[in-house]
Amino acid sequence: MGYLAIFAVGVVVAVIVALYAQSKKEAALVAAAAAIPNFSAAKYYCSLQDKTGLALDPVRRKVLTFPYGSILEGVNITAVEVIRDGFSLQMSNRGSQLAGAAIGGVILGPVGLILGGITGSKRTEEKTKEVVLRIYTNDLMNPIQDVTFYRNSNGATSDDSYLGSQVKEMEYWHGVIKAIMQTEAAPPSNLVDAGPHAINTPELTNAAEVLPVLSSEEAAKKKAALRAELASMKKV
Repeated sequence: MGYLAIFAVGVVVAVIVALYAQSKKEAALVAAAAAIPNFSAAKYYCSLQDKTGLALDPVRRKVLTFPYGSILEGVNITAVEVIRDGFSLQMSNRGSQLAGAAIGGVILGPVGLILGGITGSKRTEEKTKEVVLRIYTNDLMNPIQDVTFYRNSNGATSDDSYLGSQVKEMEYWHGVIKAIMQTEAAPPSNLVDAGPHAINTPELTNAAEVLPVLSSEEAAKKKAALRAELASMKKV
């Protein structure tokens, strides 16, 4: 009985320590996102297993990767990949159709591939030890940025509730990265913000007022008046 009590206390302490560490990591991620100009995060993900995380600005369609410190837009992301236990399950490249992993002739989403445990034509209860979302970027200092969604050295089967919740969370961010990655480049902001008056052409805009079009009768009258004026000037 004494051993069970000690074990229970140990479990409670471990949970409290884990929650405290998680809250510190989330606070660091929120603070980092808040310090970035022109970036307003509305959704966060902070890994329980390591220091990796993500923050999303849905209005500007930007993602902050933590602790890499990259602000990723569509033009910065070259590919996104779902990795399970070191093996690629699904990969999408910018500007191309989804290159889904075909296992046994079946193309599934990340949740189906990971929780389904499909091998060939047979469904097996393989244990999952790690789930990682890998983002390929044009950041030469951090071209490959991994975000961990699940890690357990003992592994877990598809009916594990925590594994299922983490895989679904990963699937959401996988969809976010794909959507941002496929976004077309926006036009230069100076043209959009300045409006139609950015192009200054006063000579062309008011040409009808500067050079009025005269009828033949009006032109003849002006010529006669000009000749009379010249004749009077000669007499003087």
